[in-house]
Parts: sequence; structure tokens; C-alpha cells
Amino acid sequence: MSTADDGTRPVLPLCFAMLWIAGLPTFVLALHPLFASVPVLKPDRVTFLLAAAPLAIAAVRRPGSVQPPGRLEAAMALYLGLIVVSWVTTFPSKDSATIKADADFLLTSFVMPFTAFLIARNLSWTERRMAIGLWILVGGVATYLLLYGAVQYTVDWGALVPTELKEAHPDRAQGPFENAVLYGVVLSLFLPLVLLLFLHTSTLWIRLVLVAIALGVLQSIVGSKTRSVWLALPIAMLIPILRYPRGRLLAAAIVALLAAQVLLVPRLGLDFWGLRTRLTQVNQIHDRVAVTATATNMIQHRPLFGFGVGMFTFNADKASYYASWGAVSTKSAVYPNSPHNDLLNVVVMMGVIGLLAYAALLAAIVWLLWRRPAPGGPRTAFAADLAAAVQAIFLIVIVNGLFHSVMHMAYVQTLLFFLLGMVAHTPAVGVRGH
Repeated sequence: MSTADDGTRPVLPLCFAMLWIAGLPTFVLALHPLFASVPVLKPDRVTFLLAAAPLAIAAVRRPGSVQPPGRLEAAMALYLGLIVVSWVTTFPSKDSATIKADADFLLTSFVMPFTAFLIARNLSWTERRMAIGLWILVGGVATYLLLYGAVQYTVDWGALVPTELKEAHPDRAQGPFENAVLYGVVLSLFLPLVLLLFLHTSTLWIRLVLVAIALGVLQSIVGSKTRSVWLALPIAMLIPILRYPRGRLLAAAIVALLAAQVLLVPRLGLDFWGLRTRLTQVNQIHDRVAVTATATNMIQHRPLFGFGVGMFTFNADKASYYASWGAVSTKSAVYPNSPHNDLLNVVVMMGVIGLLAYAALLAAIVWLLWRRPAPGGPRTAFAADLAAAVQAIFLIVIVNGLFHSVMHMAYVQTLLFFLLGMVAHTPAVGVRGH
């Protein structure tokens, strides 16, 4: 895995990596039901092994060809180490089925995302190859997902949804995913990438295609009726509005159209999808108040090391700690199976020790994305604009993590860390306007 920036570097590892990243929400997800009875080799794990194998082989055969670990790798190792230790301490109280579910949680939500960063950082990228990879994500994955949602919000909300998942959010677009929240969050991650590609092409018809994709993604986000995304997206779009002078109009238009559909159009009596009802629902707010109070109560009882990492930790232990605030009943904490907040989830499972490691991980990501250019170092417009796009994606993940358990959204985590690896591969250029 040479670091020379030319077209002679191996392309096969890059193809395997893109097959994995682009395949997870598309064909891999579609194949999962067919492999339900297969014990180990699920489609996502097979593609993951294909993507990770070249890096593992290179690390063994030619250690010097692998990028030396940096701050983010150190933070990931610390965080993952604490997760594993915390999880192992819970074994005596769990049966084999629960341990198996926990292992799958750790693999898909932590090991795979962290490995995605290592893979991307060590791939044979050139700017042209990065652009091709982003086009695969935008022109392939995002387009597939927005069309999937379009069928649901125009034909039937339950169209193309497996029978066992139809009751999750029966009046919301959820694409091929298990619920509408995951669908809305995933879709929102692609909009900064659309803006990045828009910024780096001057061909009119390509720009028009990108505008159409952006509008289609936005429409499916509205159809997902995910309020946290409606909040996170305008916040994240502030970065391209400030950093992308030539893409500022499109970024502002995305925010304006989102606000118009969610806030203005329903007031004009054109609320075909029940957006006004969704916007004013309070049951979910009561749930979050109750689970926040319950999680806080749990933390007070085990502040240092928490209750141990597990797929069902909060749900399994919360009954003895039900609490609420104000007029909200403690009954509102019965249904939610997580604190719906990543920070609370970390502290419930791993206590203050885990929170410190999680904070170190976030700090390392912030340092990577907002780092200053090295004196006299190379600067490229693409690298700077890529960093800005991933900054916006990072904000989307963080804001949604205040209202949902994003740590359980495996693809969201994997895509974020893969893009972080692309940023880490580029020189320390800082973000500047163009």
C-alpha cells in the first residue's frame, strides 16, 4: 500500500472496500433474510472480510507500508478496549443468546466502523479515486435509497417493507431499513457529499443530476418524518454554507425547502403526509424525558463503571430505576429500550470511565477534521472541501445522537469512520473557502 500519489497503486483493495461500504445498505441488506439460518458468515461479514483482508495482509507482510497510528487510532483502541473489558464482566449474568447478540452489537457498531477508518486511511487513494468513490455513494447508494423511499411515500408506506418490519413506523418512509429513523439519518449523511461533488464539477448536466439527487434525498428525508434529522440537517448545512461559496446557494436551498415542507406547507392546508401531526407529537418527548430521568438514576447508582456493555443493558436493568420529571409519568420509560442519547447510553454501560474514553474519541475526531495545515505543507482544494463535508456529516451524527441511540446504527457509524479515514489519508490542509 504505497503512499505515492499516482495511478499505479493497487486498485483491488479499493474495489473491495467500496463493495463493502456501498453494499451494506443495498444488496447486503437485501441478502440478509436469505442467510438467517447461516450461523456465522452473514453477507455483511463476508464483504467486511474482503475489505479488511488486504490491510491485514499488508500489515503482516510489509508493516512499513501501513500508516503509523495517530491520535484517532489511539482513541479508538482505548475506547474499544474499555468496551471489551466492560462486556466481559457481564458474562456471569447472561445466557449464551444474549452474549451472542452482544457480540454482534460490538462487531457491527464498533469493530467494523473502527476498521473502516483503518481501511480507508490505508487505501490507494488519489483525488480521482476519491471522487469515483464518492460518486458510487451518491449516484449509487443515495439514489437507490431515495427511490426506495419515493415508492413508499407515493404508492404505499409499507411498500417493499418486510412483513415483520411493517409495524415499526407504518406511516413513514423507512426505505430498506428496520425503521424510519435509521433511514432518515442515513439519507442525511449523503447531502454533504452531494454538495462536495457539485462543487468540484463544472459540467452543467452533471450539476443538474446532483441537484436532482439532492432534492430526491431531501424529499425522502421529509417522508421519513424523523424530527431529529429535520433539526440536525440545517445545523450541519451551516458548514457548507460558510465554507463552499460556489455551493452556498444549493446548501441554503436544501435548508429552505426542508423548512418550507415541514413548517409552511402544512399550515397552508397541503399536509398530505401528516407532517403537522408528526411535528406536534409529544408522546415521544415524554418517553425521552422519562428514559433520561431513568438513565440518570441508574448512573447515580453505578457512576464509575456502569452496568456493563451489552445490546440490552439499559432495557434489562432499568425496571429498578424508573424515574421521571415534572408531570411526565414513569410509565413513559417502560417502552423505550435505550436512553435515546448516546452520551447517556455510554455512561449507563461504562460509567464515567467510559465517558472519558468516549470524549477522547470525539476530541480526536474534532482534531482530525478541524486541524490546521502544516507549515509549508501541501494544500489541495479537494482535501479541504472533503474535510468540510465530513465535518457536516459528523455534526449530523452528533445531533441525532442527542435524541437517538446512533451507536446502534451500524451503517451510520461505518460510513462516518470510512469518510474520516479518507480525510486522514489527505495532507493536513485545514478547511478553506473556494
